[in-house]
Amino acid sequence: MVHMDGSVGEEDAGTATLELELDLRERLRIDPQALQDEFVACPANIAYLGARHGCALRDHLRAKIRSKKTRALLAVQWRQDILDTNGKVTDAQVEQAVDRDPRWVDVAHAEVDAEVAAVTTKTDVAAMLAKKDMLVQLGATDRAEMERDPVVRRDRADSRRTREG
Repeated sequence: MVHMDGSVGEEDAGTATLELELDLRERLRIDPQALQDEFVACPANIAYLGARHGCALRDHLRAKIRSKKTRALLAVQWRQDILDTNGKVTDAQVEQAVDRDPRWVDVAHAEVDAEVAAVTTKTDVAAMLAKKDMLVQLGATDRAEMERDPVVRRDRADSRRTREG
């Protein structure tokens, strides 16, 4: 199961990613035969994708904090280990040891993954906003075309006369 924040339950991550991609494609597709339905669904889709982006952004910021904390803790550990082993230590030795530490590599990769997710969800929101703009333009175009249609003009005039009295 795919949750709103894009995380997955027990399912395979690849399957979940495919489900999210297919869901996004469906949300971004415009059905020209159902423009009214598209107009109605658009705000909900923007809200949903905005919430997903918010979750991804939160995860990214948390990963950055975790990254900084882990790097600082590892630097202290490595500084002491190198000092205990060699009797002296340089900043370059500490940096090199931290950079090679698998704990740091894992945290750094998690931060990169979180940043990619945040950027991806941001572009999803931008795409949905573009769809909204296209729907507005399509609606304006349809109204303009109907204004030139003599049948529509006659029906509107009859409706006005009926209301007036």
